Amino acid sequence: MAELQAWPKHFASWCFHVAADDERITTLDVPWALSGGSFELDGKRFELVRAPNFGDFQLVGPMGVEASAAKPSAFVRRYAVEFGRRRWTLEAAQPIARRFRLVEDGAVIGDVAPNAPISRRCRMSWPDDVPRQVQVFLFWLVVLQWRRASQH
Repeated sequence: MAELQAWPKHFASWCFHVAADDERITTLDVPWALSGGSFELDGKRFELVRAPNFGDFQLVGPMGVEASAAKPSAFVRRYAVEFGRRRWTLEAAQPIARRFRLVEDGAVIGDVAPNAPISRRCRMSWPDDVPRQVQVFLFWLVVLQWRRASQH
């Protein structure tokens, strides 16, 4: 499993530094009011966008769309994620939990969990065969859910 850590860039920020093995690998920049974002990884820039008309959430890299996620309902904290031929569900672990899990064929293969109940510092575990940019994309989807919950 690939283990990552993340912490907010500033106290009230929804931008996060992301580290692997205690070394920062990128900063996830998330605009305050929009469902977008961006980050750089290994010298490449990635955009995090939502397609028009409440379409899919997308990871757009130098070669185009690398991964996408559909949110079937605004009322459910769940995404149907596609990466290549893989299909995952990214969902809240419990109805009001801040912990999210990544599920493939009924098995939990990854998760994002805050370090403490009110902390935005967190740790992530993802399958080793999932590229780093897709790992950051999955984390961005969780950040969007955390931000939405904080506004209600």
